Amino acid sequence: SVQHQEIKEDLSHLTLAELENDLISFGEAHMGHTFDQAWSDKEWVKFMTSRYSKSTKPAHMRFLRYVELKIEKMEAEMQQHP
Repeated sequence: SVQHQEIKEDLSHLTLAELENDLISFGEAHMGHTFDQAWSDKEWVKFMTSRYSKSTKPAHMRFLRYVELKIEKMEAEMQQHP
């Protein structure tokens, strides 16, 4: 039934600027670091995005949104500078 499904918060309005200074409140390796700091640890980012891809926890969802935006930005930059 629908009641058991948690409604996923819509984070589509959030921007990189709003998210990059969020502090990580999960895991151990980057606890207390900003999203921007954690981004440089590519292996950790890959691990976390696969581990929490279905999570409905706001902290996880915000980080996944940040990763999505970072990838979009990198792709856009690559297209501008072939």
